[in-house]
Amino acid sequence: FNYLKLKLRYINKEPAITEIKRISHLGRRVYQSSKSLKVPKFGIIIVSTPKGIMTSREAKKKDVGGEVICEIR
Repeated sequence: FNYLKLKLRYINKEPAITEIKRISHLGRRVYQSSKSLKVPKFGIIIVSTPKGIMTSREAKKKDVGGEVICEIR
């Protein structure tokens, strides 16, 4: 798939998502092991793993690493 489907949500008339930052690019792939994956306090990091696409928090729980796709804040 070449797209990401998001539902817009507002909290007190402010958008819940303020930034989407792409980490891996076509010419520069970023891979991280489960031990080096970051778990941000605010937002989520999307990781493509051999067990499917999941957040960095889920990947750390399942002890699996992969390609870091993007960070959503």
